[in-house]
Amino acid sequence: MVFGANGGAGAFYRLMPHNAMAVLFGAVFLYAIVALAMGVRAFWRDIASRPARCSSRARYGRRCGTPAGCAISTAAASAA
Repeated sequence: MVFGANGGAGAFYRLMPHNAMAVLFGAVFLYAIVALAMGVRAFWRDIASRPARCSSRARYGRRCGTPAGCAISTAAASAA
């Protein structure tokens, strides 16, 4: 039946039943969701574990989360 000519209504589902396809693709979908969740969790833990260092960001002219930018934060830190 696999290599023969299959014709008529429902011939494909004799070769691969709908429930088998649903289980197969459902498992693949769940694997993808779990993999994405693990990646998001690892990313979240990575960015949460290291605080931003204003002094290194100030060298490149990036703002550091303060309203006036890193220049005030680094100047205040060096004065203390």
